Amino acid sequence: MKYTYPSSILSLLELIIVPFIITSLVCMPLLFHNVDDGILGIVMISIYGFIMFIYIWFKNKRRVNFDFILKLPDLVFVCLSVLFLLFFMLGIIVPFKSILNIGFEEGGSTVEIFSAFAFGAILIGPIVEEFLFREIILTTLLRNYGGKWALPISSVLFALVHIHPAQIVIAFILGLILGYLFIKTKSLTFVILLHSVSNLSSLLIGEYMMISSFSSVGNGYMIYGEWTFYIIGIAILFTGFLAVRLYKIVLSIS
Repeated sequence: MKYTYPSSILSLLELIIVPFIITSLVCMPLLFHNVDDGILGIVMISIYGFIMFIYIWFKNKRRVNFDFILKLPDLVFVCLSVLFLLFFMLGIIVPFKSILNIGFEEGGSTVEIFSAFAFGAILIGPIVEEFLFREIILTTLLRNYGGKWALPISSVLFALVHIHPAQIVIAFILGLILGYLFIKTKSLTFVILLHSVSNLSSLLIGEYMMISSFSSVGNGYMIYGEWTFYIIGIAILFTGFLAVRLYKIVLSIS
């Protein structure tokens, strides 16, 4: 089933911006009632996803033009991908993000894992973001511009909505990974799962930083204290090994 909207880069920008403006207006009263930030985030991302879905529905003359593939790929491929992302995030990306955060007040690494914010980050956020950036935006760009441009453009858009400079860089890298895997598997469920794993790994570090004696170190990427270099080294070896395994499987899928 083919999409009729969105059909261009301008319409994709419209799809990102217009539902966001509507969501902001709808949720504005909550700002004056001292609503917890985590709960406010869940409410906003949920309303944003709903408005976005309805907006596309109306733009397509009240027709459902979504063609979801919800089935997960082969179990071995899924497990290897999850392991790859965990090692990649915990051992490479999170320390890298700590370096990028130097000079900025907001580090974004000490969020409690048992909180409303964490629930939104692990469940609601990945569903809405993957529906928008992979199922809609990446699919539209692939149809109109091909894979050469579709993947980097969708990753840039995905990165820019994260606003914080350090998060923009990380989001771009994650967008490339998730976008590539989506192109190969066509599975929305798969990239939602991986996105959730990515966010969970960051929250696990936040939990660690709060309960660990190393939380007060604040020494660049030395977030794991004296074990930091060992963890980074092991992570590089495992991510390299898993990347090769995954690449061979992707070639067989292609």
